[in-house]
Amino acid sequence: MLHFLKVSNVWRLSMIIDDDQPAFYELYLQQNGSFASNEPKYRLAGSWGLFEDIDYTRRSLSSSKRRPPKGTGTHLWLWIRRSMCSGLNLHADLRLHGHIFHNTPVERELSERRATLYDNGANTSLFPSSVKGTIVYGDIPDMEYSALVGNFRFTPIHSESSDL
Repeated sequence: MLHFLKVSNVWRLSMIIDDDQPAFYELYLQQNGSFASNEPKYRLAGSWGLFEDIDYTRRSLSSSKRRPPKGTGTHLWLWIRRSMCSGLNLHADLRLHGHIFHNTPVERELSERRATLYDNGANTSLFPSSVKGTIVYGDIPDMEYSALVGNFRFTPIHSESSDL
């Protein structure tokens, strides 16, 4: 499970839509739930958040009836708002939904060290190594009027050497 504050920083988005060439963006996630790229010519912007996958939560909590703390989640969503973007040929909003991963033992150890350094050992929540998921095209959250058009990978941009 990941806490909201652990996600809020600079991320690299790589996405492929309709088997086209990959596109890459650096996104700045804000704690207020908004994001934007700083590239003025090709600007992506919108909102983001975390959510719990019900099946994942049932498996991980098993018989426990506890609800996860607010601002935490096992999955990330991004809503790229066409009206907030510039320089891109978007005909509708894009919604990205993905699972948060902590891939390797080395990344896990680095995440634990980072958490210890930043939180004085009080919080051992792990920093994510990546988020992988799908891209849905359409302005309406109703899946009946949307189409699955691609996939994405989202990785945090940070300096490992300054954290150790």
